[in-house]
Amino acid sequence: MMRPTRPGPIYVLILIDKEHFSSPEKSLEELRESLVGIEVLGSRVIGGVEGAFRLDCQYGPKLFTAFMAIQGVEKCLNEQLAILLKRFYGVEVKADQSQIRNALRKMGKKIEDVVAERSLGELEEPFPSLIAALRALESTLAGSRSS
Repeated sequence: MMRPTRPGPIYVLILIDKEHFSSPEKSLEELRESLVGIEVLGSRVIGGVEGAFRLDCQYGPKLFTAFMAIQGVEKCLNEQLAILLKRFYGVEVKADQSQIRNALRKMGKKIEDVVAERSLGELEEPFPSLIAALRALESTLAGSRSS
Protein backbone atom coordinates (compact mmCIF):
# COMPACT_ATOMS: atom_id res chain seq x y z
CA MET A 1 0.00 0.00 0.00
CA MET A 2 1.40 3.38 -0.99
CA ARG A 3 1.71 6.09 1.62
CA PRO A 4 0.22 9.40 0.59
CA THR A 5 2.79 12.07 -0.03
CA ARG A 6 2.39 15.69 0.80
CA PRO A 7 2.59 17.71 -2.40
CA GLY A 8 4.69 20.83 -2.31
CA PRO A 9 6.58 22.54 0.47
CA ILE A 10 5.64 22.46 4.16
CA TYR A 11 5.16 25.72 6.06
CA VAL A 12 4.39 26.21 9.74
CA LEU A 13 3.60 29.28 11.83
CA ILE A 14 4.80 29.13 15.42
CA LEU A 15 3.89 31.60 18.17
CA ILE A 16 5.88 31.61 21.40
CA ASP A 17 5.82 33.98 24.34
CA LYS A 18 8.78 36.26 25.01
CA GLU A 19 9.03 35.01 28.61
CA HIS A 20 10.53 31.74 27.34
CA PHE A 21 13.78 33.48 26.33
CA SER A 22 16.49 35.05 28.47
CA SER A 23 16.56 38.18 26.29
CA PRO A 24 15.26 39.35 22.89
CA GLU A 25 18.82 39.43 21.52
CA LYS A 26 19.34 35.77 22.36
CA SER A 27 15.92 34.52 21.23
CA LEU A 28 16.99 33.21 17.81
CA GLU A 29 20.03 31.45 19.26
CA GLU A 30 18.00 29.93 22.11
CA LEU A 31 15.26 28.93 19.69
CA ARG A 32 17.75 27.11 17.45
CA GLU A 33 19.17 25.26 20.46
CA SER A 34 15.72 24.18 21.65
CA LEU A 35 14.68 22.50 18.38
CA VAL A 36 15.69 18.96 19.33
CA GLY A 37 16.00 16.72 16.30
CA ILE A 38 15.41 19.61 13.92
CA GLU A 39 18.33 20.99 11.95
CA VAL A 40 18.09 24.69 11.16
CA LEU A 41 19.64 25.12 7.73
CA GLY A 42 19.20 28.88 7.68
CA SER A 43 17.49 31.62 9.61
CA ARG A 44 16.81 35.30 9.32
CA VAL A 45 14.88 38.13 10.90
CA ILE A 46 11.76 38.99 8.89
CA GLY A 47 11.61 42.57 7.65
CA GLY A 48 13.80 43.90 10.45
CA VAL A 49 11.01 43.21 12.97
CA GLU A 50 12.23 42.10 16.39
CA GLY A 51 10.85 38.68 17.27
CA ALA A 52 9.88 37.66 13.71
CA PHE A 53 11.99 34.91 12.14
CA ARG A 54 12.04 32.61 9.15
CA LEU A 55 13.78 29.29 9.73
CA ASP A 56 14.52 26.85 6.94
CA CYS A 57 14.63 23.47 8.66
CA GLN A 58 15.07 19.77 8.16
CA TYR A 59 13.58 17.00 10.27
CA GLY A 60 14.97 13.70 9.08
CA PRO A 61 14.49 13.75 5.29
CA LYS A 62 11.69 16.37 5.46
CA LEU A 63 12.37 19.99 4.64
CA PHE A 64 10.08 22.69 6.01
CA THR A 65 9.97 26.41 6.67
CA ALA A 66 8.93 27.76 10.06
CA PHE A 67 7.74 31.32 10.47
CA MET A 68 8.23 32.27 14.13
CA ALA A 69 6.58 35.14 15.97
CA ILE A 70 7.67 35.85 19.52
CA GLN A 71 4.75 37.37 21.41
CA GLY A 72 4.54 39.83 24.27
CA VAL A 73 5.65 43.30 25.21
CA GLU A 74 7.55 42.09 28.27
CA LYS A 75 6.29 38.54 28.75
CA CYS A 76 3.37 37.15 26.76
CA LEU A 77 0.58 37.44 24.20
CA ASN A 78 -1.94 38.53 26.86
CA GLU A 79 -0.15 41.90 27.07
CA GLN A 80 -0.81 42.48 23.40
CA LEU A 81 -4.42 41.34 23.69
CA ALA A 82 -4.94 43.85 26.54
CA ILE A 83 -3.50 46.62 24.32
CA LEU A 84 -5.82 45.59 21.48
CA LEU A 85 -8.90 45.72 23.74
CA LYS A 86 -7.95 49.14 25.10
CA ARG A 87 -7.05 50.68 21.75
CA PHE A 88 -10.06 49.56 19.73
CA TYR A 89 -12.76 48.96 22.33
CA GLY A 90 -11.80 51.25 25.22
CA VAL A 91 -11.75 48.25 27.56
CA GLU A 92 -8.93 48.36 30.07
CA VAL A 93 -7.82 45.02 31.48
CA LYS A 94 -4.64 43.62 32.96
CA ALA A 95 -2.62 41.20 30.83
CA ASP A 96 -4.34 38.30 32.54
CA GLN A 97 -6.16 35.55 30.69
CA SER A 98 -9.17 35.48 33.02
CA GLN A 99 -9.60 39.28 32.90
CA ILE A 100 -9.36 39.25 29.11
CA ARG A 101 -11.85 36.37 28.90
CA ASN A 102 -14.28 38.19 31.24
CA ALA A 103 -14.02 41.42 29.24
CA LEU A 104 -14.69 39.55 26.00
CA ARG A 105 -17.67 37.78 27.57
CA LYS A 106 -19.14 41.14 28.65
CA MET A 107 -18.64 42.41 25.09
CA GLY A 108 -20.33 39.28 23.72
CA LYS A 109 -17.27 38.47 21.62
CA LYS A 110 -14.57 35.86 21.24
CA ILE A 111 -10.96 36.83 20.69
CA GLU A 112 -11.27 35.53 17.11
CA ASP A 113 -14.08 38.06 16.52
CA VAL A 114 -12.02 40.94 17.89
CA VAL A 115 -9.05 40.05 15.69
CA ALA A 116 -11.24 39.43 12.60
CA GLU A 117 -12.79 42.91 12.97
CA ARG A 118 -9.38 44.55 12.53
CA SER A 119 -7.32 44.98 9.37
CA LEU A 120 -3.73 43.73 9.20
CA GLY A 121 -2.62 47.35 9.34
CA GLU A 122 -4.54 47.89 12.58
CA LEU A 123 -3.06 44.72 14.09
CA GLU A 124 0.49 45.60 13.07
CA GLU A 125 1.19 47.91 16.01
CA PRO A 126 -0.04 45.62 18.81
CA PHE A 127 1.26 42.45 17.10
CA PRO A 128 4.33 43.44 15.02
CA SER A 129 6.12 40.07 14.97
CA LEU A 130 2.95 38.11 14.23
CA ILE A 131 1.92 40.36 11.35
CA ALA A 132 5.47 40.31 9.93
CA ALA A 133 5.49 36.50 10.07
CA LEU A 134 2.01 36.27 8.50
CA ARG A 135 2.99 38.63 5.68
CA ALA A 136 6.18 36.66 5.01
CA LEU A 137 4.19 33.42 5.00
CA GLU A 138 1.61 34.94 2.66
CA SER A 139 4.34 36.16 0.30
CA THR A 140 6.04 32.76 0.34
CA LEU A 141 2.77 30.96 -0.38
CA ALA A 142 2.00 33.34 -3.24
CA GLY A 143 5.45 32.67 -4.68
CA SER A 144 5.11 28.90 -4.40
CA ARG A 145 1.71 28.96 -6.16
CA SER A 146 3.08 30.89 -9.12
CA SER A 147 6.02 28.49 -9.58
